[in-house]
Amino acid sequence: MLISYNVQLGLETIGYPYSHLHEHYELTIVMKENVSFNFGDIEYRTNIGDVILIPPYYFHRFDSAGEKYDISCIFFDEFAMLKRNASLQPAFEYIRKNGLLVLNSSEEELVVLTQMFVDAYNNFMDTNDFMYDFKNTQSLGNILCYVIEKNIKKHASNDTLCLLSVHKGFLYQKILAYISEHINENLKTKDILEEFGIGKTTLYKILKLSTGMSFKELILQIRIARACDLLLQNYSITEISNKVGFNSYSHFIKIFKQKMGYTPQQYKRHLRDYVMIADKKPCGLPINHLTNDRQIPTFLERKERKNSIKYNRGKGKC
Repeated sequence: MLISYNVQLGLETIGYPYSHLHEHYELTIVMKENVSFNFGDIEYRTNIGDVILIPPYYFHRFDSAGEKYDISCIFFDEFAMLKRNASLQPAFEYIRKNGLLVLNSSEEELVVLTQMFVDAYNNFMDTNDFMYDFKNTQSLGNILCYVIEKNIKKHASNDTLCLLSVHKGFLYQKILAYISEHINENLKTKDILEEFGIGKTTLYKILKLSTGMSFKELILQIRIARACDLLLQNYSITEISNKVGFNSYSHFIKIFKQKMGYTPQQYKRHLRDYVMIADKKPCGLPINHLTNDRQIPTFLERKERKNSIKYNRGKGKC
Protein backbone atom coordinates (compact mmCIF):
# COMPACT_ATOMS: atom_id res chain seq x y z
CA MET A 1 0.00 0.00 0.00
CA LEU A 2 1.53 3.29 -1.04
CA ILE A 3 1.78 6.21 1.34
CA SER A 4 0.37 9.18 -0.55
CA TYR A 5 1.54 11.80 1.97
CA ASN A 6 2.78 11.69 5.56
CA VAL A 7 4.69 14.23 7.68
CA GLN A 8 6.56 13.25 10.84
CA LEU A 9 8.14 15.96 12.96
CA GLY A 10 10.99 15.60 15.45
CA LEU A 11 11.05 11.78 15.52
CA GLU A 12 13.17 10.02 18.11
CA THR A 13 13.98 6.63 16.61
CA ILE A 14 16.57 3.90 16.25
CA GLY A 15 15.37 3.25 12.70
CA TYR A 16 15.35 -0.05 10.85
CA PRO A 17 18.07 -2.57 11.79
CA TYR A 18 18.65 -3.49 8.15
CA SER A 19 18.72 -1.91 4.70
CA HIS A 20 15.22 -1.46 3.35
CA LEU A 21 13.37 0.31 0.58
CA HIS A 22 10.08 2.18 0.16
CA GLU A 23 7.59 2.34 -2.66
CA HIS A 24 7.43 6.10 -2.06
CA TYR A 25 9.79 9.07 -1.70
CA GLU A 26 11.34 9.94 1.65
CA LEU A 27 12.62 13.44 2.49
CA THR A 28 14.52 13.54 5.79
CA ILE A 29 16.38 16.12 7.86
CA VAL A 30 18.96 14.65 10.24
CA MET A 31 18.91 16.44 13.61
CA LYS A 32 21.71 14.63 15.46
CA GLU A 33 25.44 14.07 15.03
CA ASN A 34 27.14 10.72 14.43
CA VAL A 35 24.44 9.23 12.24
CA SER A 36 25.56 7.35 9.14
CA PHE A 37 23.42 6.93 6.04
CA ASN A 38 23.98 3.73 4.09
CA PHE A 39 22.70 3.14 0.57
CA GLY A 40 23.84 0.23 -1.54
CA ASP A 41 27.43 -0.43 -0.53
CA ILE A 42 28.18 3.25 0.19
CA GLU A 43 28.26 4.80 3.66
CA TYR A 44 27.86 8.56 4.15
CA ARG A 45 28.53 10.17 7.54
CA THR A 46 25.81 12.78 7.98
CA ASN A 47 25.98 16.15 9.70
CA ILE A 48 23.28 17.99 11.61
CA GLY A 49 21.06 19.63 9.03
CA ASP A 50 21.70 17.20 6.18
CA VAL A 51 18.63 16.90 3.99
CA ILE A 52 18.34 13.52 2.28
CA LEU A 53 15.91 12.89 -0.56
CA ILE A 54 15.45 9.17 -1.21
CA PRO A 55 13.54 8.09 -4.34
CA PRO A 56 11.42 4.91 -4.41
CA TYR A 57 13.18 1.53 -4.51
CA TYR A 58 16.54 2.72 -3.17
CA PHE A 59 17.94 0.43 -0.49
CA HIS A 60 19.04 2.55 2.46
CA ARG A 61 19.55 2.54 6.20
CA PHE A 62 20.28 5.08 8.93
CA ASP A 63 22.75 3.79 11.53
CA SER A 64 23.61 5.36 14.86
CA ALA A 65 25.25 2.32 16.49
CA GLY A 66 22.06 1.52 18.40
CA GLU A 67 21.66 5.04 19.80
CA LYS A 68 18.45 7.00 19.34
CA TYR A 69 18.59 9.91 16.90
CA ASP A 70 16.29 12.74 15.84
CA ILE A 71 14.97 13.18 12.32
CA SER A 72 12.03 14.85 10.62
CA CYS A 73 10.54 13.13 7.58
CA ILE A 74 8.06 13.60 4.78
CA PHE A 75 6.91 10.53 2.86
CA PHE A 76 5.09 11.09 -0.41
CA ASP A 77 3.96 9.33 -3.57
CA GLU A 78 4.81 11.08 -6.84
CA PHE A 79 1.66 10.13 -8.71
CA ALA A 80 -0.70 11.06 -5.88
CA MET A 81 1.02 14.43 -5.47
CA LEU A 82 0.99 15.20 -9.21
CA LYS A 83 -2.67 14.30 -9.38
CA ARG A 84 -3.34 16.96 -6.75
CA ASN A 85 -0.92 19.53 -8.16
CA ALA A 86 0.49 19.12 -11.67
CA SER A 87 2.80 22.12 -11.17
CA LEU A 88 5.13 19.84 -9.18
CA GLN A 89 6.08 18.06 -12.43
CA PRO A 90 9.39 19.98 -12.96
CA ALA A 91 10.50 19.16 -9.41
CA PHE A 92 9.91 15.44 -9.91
CA GLU A 93 11.64 15.52 -13.30
CA TYR A 94 14.73 17.00 -11.62
CA ILE A 95 14.61 14.35 -8.87
CA ARG A 96 14.28 11.50 -11.37
CA LYS A 97 17.23 12.85 -13.33
CA ASN A 98 19.53 13.25 -10.33
CA GLY A 99 18.55 10.27 -8.20
CA LEU A 100 19.33 10.19 -4.50
CA LEU A 101 20.34 13.61 -3.14
CA VAL A 102 22.09 14.69 0.05
CA LEU A 103 22.14 18.43 0.74
CA ASN A 104 24.43 19.66 3.53
CA SER A 105 22.53 22.74 4.67
CA SER A 106 24.05 25.71 6.50
CA GLU A 107 22.73 26.88 9.88
CA GLU A 108 20.65 29.57 8.18
CA GLU A 109 19.25 27.11 5.64
CA LEU A 110 18.41 24.66 8.40
CA VAL A 111 16.41 27.33 10.23
CA VAL A 112 14.37 27.92 7.06
CA LEU A 113 13.91 24.20 6.37
CA THR A 114 12.92 23.48 9.98
CA GLN A 115 10.18 26.11 9.80
CA MET A 116 9.02 24.68 6.47
CA PHE A 117 8.75 21.23 8.05
CA VAL A 118 6.84 22.68 11.02
CA ASP A 119 4.40 24.39 8.62
CA ALA A 120 4.05 21.16 6.61
CA TYR A 121 3.35 19.18 9.79
CA ASN A 122 0.74 21.66 11.01
CA ASN A 123 -0.99 21.57 7.60
CA PHE A 124 -0.86 17.78 7.58
CA MET A 125 -2.46 17.49 11.03
CA ASP A 126 -5.25 19.99 10.27
CA THR A 127 -7.48 17.44 8.54
CA ASN A 128 -10.60 19.59 8.97
CA ASP A 129 -9.26 22.34 6.70
CA PHE A 130 -11.36 22.45 3.52
CA MET A 131 -8.15 23.31 1.59
CA TYR A 132 -6.29 20.35 3.10
CA ASP A 133 -5.01 18.82 -0.17
CA PHE A 134 -3.98 22.16 -1.60
CA LYS A 135 -2.04 23.23 1.50
CA ASN A 136 -0.25 19.89 1.77
CA THR A 137 0.87 19.86 -1.86
CA GLN A 138 1.89 23.52 -1.50
CA SER A 139 3.99 22.70 1.60
CA LEU A 140 5.69 19.83 -0.20
CA GLY A 141 6.28 21.96 -3.30
CA ASN A 142 7.86 24.75 -1.24
CA ILE A 143 10.28 22.32 0.44
CA LEU A 144 11.21 20.50 -2.77
CA CYS A 145 11.80 23.75 -4.64
CA TYR A 146 13.94 25.13 -1.81
CA VAL A 147 16.10 21.99 -1.62
CA ILE A 148 16.47 21.78 -5.41
CA GLU A 149 17.33 25.49 -5.70
CA LYS A 150 20.05 25.19 -3.04
CA ASN A 151 21.28 22.00 -4.66
CA ILE A 152 21.66 23.68 -8.07
CA LYS A 153 23.43 26.73 -6.61
CA LYS A 154 25.94 24.65 -4.65
CA HIS A 155 26.57 22.48 -7.69
CA ALA A 156 27.38 25.64 -9.67
CA SER A 157 29.82 26.84 -7.00
CA ASN A 158 31.54 23.41 -6.88
CA ASP A 159 30.84 23.10 -3.18
CA THR A 160 31.89 19.48 -2.63
CA LEU A 161 30.30 19.36 0.83
CA CYS A 162 26.82 20.16 -0.35
CA LEU A 163 25.75 17.20 -2.41
CA LEU A 164 26.14 13.49 -2.79
CA SER A 165 24.30 12.41 -5.92
CA VAL A 166 23.82 8.82 -7.03
CA HIS A 167 21.84 8.05 -10.17
CA LYS A 168 21.12 4.37 -10.70
CA GLY A 169 19.03 4.82 -13.83
CA PHE A 170 15.46 4.14 -14.77
CA LEU A 171 16.06 0.45 -15.53
CA TYR A 172 17.02 -0.24 -11.91
CA GLN A 173 13.89 1.45 -10.61
CA LYS A 174 11.70 -0.29 -13.20
CA ILE A 175 13.09 -3.67 -12.16
CA LEU A 176 12.50 -2.94 -8.47
CA ALA A 177 8.99 -1.65 -9.21
CA TYR A 178 8.20 -4.83 -11.14
CA ILE A 179 9.49 -7.03 -8.31
CA SER A 180 7.50 -5.05 -5.76
CA GLU A 181 4.33 -5.34 -7.84
CA HIS A 182 4.71 -9.12 -8.18
CA ILE A 183 6.23 -9.82 -4.74
CA ASN A 184 3.42 -12.22 -3.78
CA GLU A 185 4.29 -14.45 -6.74
CA ASN A 186 7.00 -17.07 -7.12
CA LEU A 187 9.36 -14.78 -9.02
CA LYS A 188 12.27 -16.28 -10.92
CA THR A 189 15.27 -14.66 -12.57
CA LYS A 190 13.92 -15.60 -16.00
CA ASP A 191 10.76 -13.56 -15.31
CA ILE A 192 12.87 -10.39 -15.03
CA LEU A 193 15.03 -11.25 -18.03
CA GLU A 194 11.98 -11.82 -20.23
CA GLU A 195 10.12 -8.72 -18.96
CA PHE A 196 13.01 -6.32 -19.62
CA GLY A 197 14.82 -8.09 -22.45
CA ILE A 198 18.19 -8.22 -20.70
CA GLY A 199 20.73 -10.97 -20.05
CA LYS A 200 21.55 -12.61 -16.73
CA THR A 201 24.96 -10.89 -16.56
CA THR A 202 23.38 -7.46 -17.05
CA LEU A 203 20.81 -8.11 -14.33
CA TYR A 204 23.52 -9.34 -11.97
CA LYS A 205 25.62 -6.21 -12.53
CA ILE A 206 22.65 -3.85 -12.07
CA LEU A 207 21.57 -5.46 -8.79
CA LYS A 208 25.08 -5.90 -7.43
CA LEU A 209 26.06 -2.31 -8.22
CA SER A 210 22.81 -0.85 -6.89
CA THR A 211 22.10 -3.04 -3.86
CA GLY A 212 25.12 -5.29 -3.29
CA MET A 213 22.68 -8.23 -3.31
CA SER A 214 21.93 -11.23 -5.43
CA PHE A 215 18.47 -11.61 -6.98
CA LYS A 216 17.42 -14.11 -4.30
CA GLU A 217 18.62 -11.85 -1.47
CA LEU A 218 16.85 -8.87 -3.00
CA ILE A 219 13.52 -10.69 -3.24
CA LEU A 220 13.80 -11.71 0.41
CA GLN A 221 14.63 -8.17 1.51
CA ILE A 222 11.68 -6.67 -0.34
CA ARG A 223 9.34 -9.28 1.12
CA ILE A 224 10.43 -8.46 4.67
CA ALA A 225 10.14 -4.70 4.01
CA ARG A 226 6.60 -5.17 2.66
CA ALA A 227 5.72 -7.37 5.64
CA CYS A 228 6.84 -4.62 8.03
CA ASP A 229 4.44 -2.17 6.38
CA LEU A 230 1.59 -4.67 6.39
CA LEU A 231 2.11 -5.39 10.09
CA LEU A 232 1.01 -1.81 10.72
CA GLN A 233 -2.34 -2.59 9.12
CA ASN A 234 -5.19 -4.85 10.15
CA TYR A 235 -3.91 -8.10 8.63
CA SER A 236 -3.27 -11.42 10.33
CA ILE A 237 0.24 -12.89 10.24
CA THR A 238 -1.02 -15.64 7.92
CA GLU A 239 -2.48 -13.08 5.49
CA ILE A 240 0.76 -11.10 5.49
CA SER A 241 2.80 -14.24 4.87
CA ASN A 242 0.71 -14.96 1.76
CA LYS A 243 0.69 -11.35 0.56
CA VAL A 244 4.49 -11.12 0.53
CA GLY A 245 5.01 -14.44 -1.25
CA PHE A 246 5.89 -16.92 1.51
CA ASN A 247 4.23 -20.28 0.85
CA SER A 248 5.17 -21.54 4.31
CA TYR A 249 3.96 -19.71 7.45
CA SER A 250 6.76 -21.21 9.56
CA HIS A 251 9.40 -20.20 7.00
CA PHE A 252 8.06 -16.61 7.05
CA ILE A 253 8.33 -16.49 10.86
CA LYS A 254 11.87 -17.88 10.74
CA ILE A 255 13.15 -15.47 8.05
CA PHE A 256 11.42 -12.46 9.61
CA LYS A 257 13.05 -13.13 12.98
CA GLN A 258 16.46 -13.59 11.35
CA LYS A 259 16.18 -10.21 9.62
CA MET A 260 14.36 -8.15 12.26
CA GLY A 261 15.32 -9.75 15.56
CA TYR A 262 11.65 -10.22 16.43
CA THR A 263 8.87 -12.53 15.36
CA PRO A 264 6.19 -10.70 13.34
CA GLN A 265 3.86 -10.64 16.35
CA GLN A 266 6.61 -9.29 18.64
CA TYR A 267 7.50 -6.67 16.03
CA LYS A 268 3.87 -5.57 15.82
CA ARG A 269 3.63 -5.22 19.61
CA HIS A 270 7.00 -3.45 19.72
CA LEU A 271 5.80 -0.79 17.27
CA ARG A 272 2.36 -0.35 18.81
CA ASP A 273 3.62 2.19 21.36
CA TYR A 274 5.72 4.09 18.82
CA VAL A 275 3.99 4.11 15.46
CA MET A 276 1.59 6.85 14.43
CA ILE A 277 -0.88 5.93 11.71
CA ALA A 278 -1.45 9.19 9.91
CA ASP A 279 -4.54 9.54 7.73
CA LYS A 280 -4.90 5.73 8.12
CA LYS A 281 -1.69 5.18 6.19
CA PRO A 282 1.42 3.55 7.73
CA CYS A 283 4.38 5.78 8.40
CA GLY A 284 6.84 2.87 8.28
CA LEU A 285 9.09 4.08 11.13
CA PRO A 286 8.80 3.84 14.92
CA ILE A 287 8.13 7.33 16.28
CA ASN A 288 6.72 9.19 19.25
CA HIS A 289 3.35 10.82 18.63
CA LEU A 290 3.45 14.63 18.74
CA THR A 291 0.58 16.96 19.55
CA ASN A 292 -0.56 19.48 16.95
CA ASP A 293 0.99 22.49 18.61
CA ARG A 294 4.41 20.99 19.38
CA GLN A 295 7.25 22.39 17.31
CA ILE A 296 10.84 21.23 17.18
CA PRO A 297 13.52 23.81 18.09
CA THR A 298 15.66 25.15 15.30
CA PHE A 299 19.35 24.25 15.15
CA LEU A 300 20.31 27.67 16.53
CA GLU A 301 17.84 27.36 19.43
CA ARG A 302 19.26 23.94 20.28
CA LYS A 303 22.77 25.37 20.16
CA GLU A 304 21.84 28.28 22.44
CA ARG A 305 20.14 25.88 24.86
CA LYS A 306 23.30 23.72 25.04
CA ASN A 307 25.49 26.74 25.72
CA SER A 308 23.06 27.91 28.41
CA ILE A 309 23.17 24.52 30.14
CA LYS A 310 26.97 24.48 30.08
CA TYR A 311 27.07 28.03 31.48
CA ASN A 312 24.67 27.27 34.32
CA ARG A 313 26.42 24.05 35.26
CA GLY A 314 29.67 25.96 35.47
CA LYS A 315 28.03 28.28 38.01
CA GLY A 316 26.72 25.39 40.10
CA LYS A 317 23.20 25.51 38.66
CA CYS A 318 21.25 22.81 36.84
